[in-house]
Amino acid sequence: MDTKDPNYNYKKYKNDSIVHINKNVYAYLKKFELPSLFEGMPNVILEAMECVLPIISTDCYDGNREIIEPSLEAQEEIYEKITNRVKAIVISVLVILAILGVMLMNYK
Repeated sequence: MDTKDPNYNYKKYKNDSIVHINKNVYAYLKKFELPSLFEGMPNVILEAMECVLPIISTDCYDGNREIIEPSLEAQEEIYEKITNRVKAIVISVLVILAILGVMLMNYK
């Protein structure tokens, strides 16, 4: 159902359920992210689950944790990414320090 489609009939679709409309929106997504500090009952997560989307969410005190079980694989992947970024930063700093050391040695 595309509203830009010339064959789209508003009167025909105006009574569609919200889930039907959301499925059309979620169909364009590869994953669903919810970066929220507080959630009561996050219906958007339930809708994304219904559409079988991978979900990435903050660990809110209420709501999200009650619906989503933290994935050990995801935690390991995040840990690996952070570790690799820290290693890259350390290497960059060492390279900069080495360059500065060479420049200082050649400074007259």
